Formats: sequence, C-alpha cells, structure tokens
Amino acid sequence: MQAARSRRGPYAKTTQRRSAIASAALELVNERGDASVSTQDVAERAGVTEATVTYHFPTRDHLLVAALEEADNINRRVFEADGMQDVDIADVVTRLSATAAGHPHRLKLYTSQAANAAHPEHPAHAWFLQHQRGTLEYFVWMIRRDQDLGNAHEDVEPEQFARQMIALWDGLQLQKLVDPTLDLPTQVVDAYKRLARADLVEARRALKNLVAEL
Repeated sequence: MQAARSRRGPYAKTTQRRSAIASAALELVNERGDASVSTQDVAERAGVTEATVTYHFPTRDHLLVAALEEADNINRRVFEADGMQDVDIADVVTRLSATAAGHPHRLKLYTSQAANAAHPEHPAHAWFLQHQRGTLEYFVWMIRRDQDLGNAHEDVEPEQFARQMIALWDGLQLQKLVDPTLDLPTQVVDAYKRLARADLVEARRALKNLVAEL
C-alpha cells in the first residue's frame, strides 16, 4: 500500500505541473497570440524554471499543442458542468463558437497547428487525430439523437454527416479569422440544419399537421 502511495504521489505532482504549464501557455496565447509566446514567458507565468517547462514539453511546438489540449479540456468541463450533452445544437454551437470567437488568438493557434498536423512527425498530428475522433463521435451521437427525436431526416448517414460538419465548422472558423464580422454561430447552426435536412422534416411535419386538421 505504501509503495502504491509513493508511486501515485510523484505522478500526481507531475500531472499537476504539466497542467499548470499548459494553462499558463493558453493564458499567454489568449493574451498576445502564439507568435509572441516563449518558453521563458510560460515558465514565469507558471512559476517554474524554463528547464522544467522543456522537461515536460521538449519544444515550443509541444507547448503550443499542450495549450490547445488545455483549451479542449476547458470546453469539456463547460459541457459537463452545464449538462450540455443533451441540449439543442444551437445552444452547443453558440456556446462553443462564442468561446472561440472570444479568444481569436486561440482560434489562430488552432488553425496554424491544423496545418502542421499534416506532418506525421509534428506534435500536433497526434493531438488532431484524437481531437477529430472525439468531435466525430460527438456529431455522430448528436445527429442520431436528432433523428430519434424527429428533428433530422432519417436518410442522413451519421458518420458522413459528422465529417462534413467538422469540415464546415473548420472552414467557417478560418473565414472568421479573415472576416471578424462573420456571425459564426448562425452560420454553423444553419449548416447543421441543412446537412441534417431539417427543412424536409419540418415540411413533412407541417403537411402531417395540415392533413390532421382536414
């Protein structure tokens, strides 16, 4: 038992330190953009030495990917705290889009690292694979739920829908960077409804109600 405790102790401390460093990196990215963030800046913000930062994150790229992962963790905590797993797509999209829009530097970091992820040897590659799998699973679950509720057309193929939705959202985020006036939540919700063929479902429902009144 004592041996188990001693193993958990250092491990827990290492996890906490990595988390603190990642949080510091994300804070600095939000404040000034990733181009202006150095390992020394992160070390000072996290209250550790620069050697400690490079021990946990060997390169600046590893550090920036850690910032992305921390941003993902924050979004996940928002979902869990607010019970957002079961809310309408508009609520989900508005909350997540508003989060990204509120941190344009974070959105720029995501976009730049997405390009780096095309190289298998880059630290962003593994993170984006995991991130996309999780996002794909969520959209598959969401469209199936909306199909069960009668809010999405039954002929929509869930995985194809999810991949197209991810592509649309990423593309719209890039447009948002170029044109900050773009209403990202509205555009994403509209894309979701179009891909879900919600207009056909609504038209069928309206026709059914009309027939029932005759």
